[in-house]
Amino acid sequence: MRIDSVKVALPSRELDNNHIIELVRQHSQGSFDGDLERASP
Repeated sequence: MRIDSVKVALPSRELDNNHIIELVRQHSQGSFDGDLERASP
C-alpha cells in the first residue's frame, strides 16, 4: 500500500463557546426549552 497524498481541512473561522451558544439560541428559538444561560461560561 502506498499513500499518494495527504489533505488537511481547517475551519474557516474560530468560534468560542459564547458563539456556539448564540448559534444554538438563534437556531432553536421556539423549540428548545432548556437553560442556555447555565451553559454559558
